[in-house]
Amino acid sequence: MRKKSKKEKHIGEGKTFSAKSIGLVPNISYNDFFIWDDITKYMHLPHELIHSRENENEYDDYYFPEAKLNLLVNEENKIESILCTEECYWSEINLVKLPYEHFLTIIDYRKPDEEDLLYVLISKNRGQNQKVYTFDELGLMLWVWRGKIVTVYINDFREG
Repeated sequence: MRKKSKKEKHIGEGKTFSAKSIGLVPNISYNDFFIWDDITKYMHLPHELIHSRENENEYDDYYFPEAKLNLLVNEENKIESILCTEECYWSEINLVKLPYEHFLTIIDYRKPDEEDLLYVLISKNRGQNQKVYTFDELGLMLWVWRGKIVTVYINDFREG
């Protein structure tokens, strides 16, 4: 007779997540998660540490499954970026999977401050060339593949 395997628990499992449906506030937050907050403010929520920083150029990466987002945290335990790959609502529109051209209509065809093309490893033997558009004034970095937004980085690029 085989032993039943124990289900791995997420840190904070059993706690409830109470994100308000605020969505994206450019340069500031996504729902209840605020850029520049200390990560300890959110450690009571279910989360997983995806990657621990190994040097000063890296970030700790925490995944919050109920909120469907990642938080990238610097060496001072401050949230520098909020990363959304499943959903990211702004004015009731989900930016993830939204055609990039539609996004441009939302922001009145404002031009990105930077554009880049980066190869993103998806699995061991497969990758994608994704276009990356940075909008400093909005604190957004959009990763686009085949014309649709696949990742939204929420930052605060404002000076000071």
